[in-house]
Amino acid sequence: MSDRYTLVSGRPYVHQKCGTTTVINEGHFATLCNPFNVCLGTICANCGPGSLKDFHWEDTGESISDYRKRLRCEAPLWAVWYWLFAPILGAAIGAAVMVNFKAPNMTVTSAAITGAGIGVFLMIFLVGPMITGPIVGSRFYGQR
Repeated sequence: MSDRYTLVSGRPYVHQKCGTTTVINEGHFATLCNPFNVCLGTICANCGPGSLKDFHWEDTGESISDYRKRLRCEAPLWAVWYWLFAPILGAAIGAAVMVNFKAPNMTVTSAAITGAGIGVFLMIFLVGPMITGPIVGSRFYGQR
């Protein structure tokens, strides 16, 4: 782990298509580096949004897409299991809540499906990424 990268200083990456270097920091940096966050792209200061495979870290040359895959593979097995388990837990909790508090004209099946969908969404995009890092005990943005 490197102490070189912090949320304040960030880390520069290069857009392969135009060669522009962009420095990412703060929350965007933490989100981009966390391999358990759903992140499909980032932004070039010159061109705008692009796919992660089109950007590489300036210092190592590693594509951001490969970097995220590597960190996910290096994470302990229980952390990956949690990453997969969280949406299942969200589906179960969401379905149970919706079935118990459904609208009078809603069927139990539609309430369960709706609740499960909401639960999965919340766990994948909000709750899961926020707690996976602390559970794993890693600040992904500090890793090369």
